[in-house]
Amino acid sequence: MSDDAFDRFERDVHDRLAPSYRDLFEPVTALAVEGLLDAAGVRPGGRHGDLACGSGIVALGALERGAEVEAFDLSPGMLAILHGRAPEIQVASASVERLPVEDRHFDTLTMSFGIGHLSAPDAAIAEARRVLKPGGRIALSWWSGPDENRVNGLFVDLIEELALTAPPDLLPPGPPIFRFADRKALVGLLDEAGFEDICLESLGFRHVVPAAADWWDIGQGAFARVSAILGAQSDAARERVRALFLERAETYRTGDGISIPIKFHLVSGSVSEADEGAA
Repeated sequence: MSDDAFDRFERDVHDRLAPSYRDLFEPVTALAVEGLLDAAGVRPGGRHGDLACGSGIVALGALERGAEVEAFDLSPGMLAILHGRAPEIQVASASVERLPVEDRHFDTLTMSFGIGHLSAPDAAIAEARRVLKPGGRIALSWWSGPDENRVNGLFVDLIEELALTAPPDLLPPGPPIFRFADRKALVGLLDEAGFEDICLESLGFRHVVPAAADWWDIGQGAFARVSAILGAQSDAARERVRALFLERAETYRTGDGISIPIKFHLVSGSVSEADEGAA
């Protein structure tokens, strides 16, 4: 069952952060695009749905492959960015738990780094199965744990170490952010919804930014919960957190800049060819 307060938080904060998310964080999420499209089997002429599409980097990739693309997100701001980039992509402001399409509508689906933002991920995956044709395939990605995926892990470390919080009116209680960092949990999500031929791989990259301050800007400009918690601090307290963050970020400096370790999981599964109804 979804949590309306948390869903509103996710919609509103991503609406506010949409331009900075595109500019600062899309280069990181782009690392998953080709793997997602390959794992889902996106093909020319296929009908593809991109769930929790954000600023649209995966939807654009599916369009480049010749698919007929529809994209869904709670945030009108994110959808406006995608529509401005590719008006031929159909966009709809909708919860991925209640998609405004008929059963067996899509050949393929993707969800790039969206599953951990959902208050009811099980319902969303059941809905994905409903709208996929028999033989259709879904692929989704989520971050590895904070020790391996440092782009958000360094922020998580400091928030926990300094016991930083935000009041419920700014950050309603939400699902554990690293629930699906557990590979078994991610596979189980598809398995319990009735998907078959489930495959999972973990991918590691490095994302280089010129300075530690650029990494700080990613957190403030793209991470929903992190930005809410940092925004709840006084100016002086936030500056102390920033100084400590920059000090620790410098330990990742290489000759090219600050080299941030990125790791995520990519899982995919199919609806049986013999499927006779929605999940």
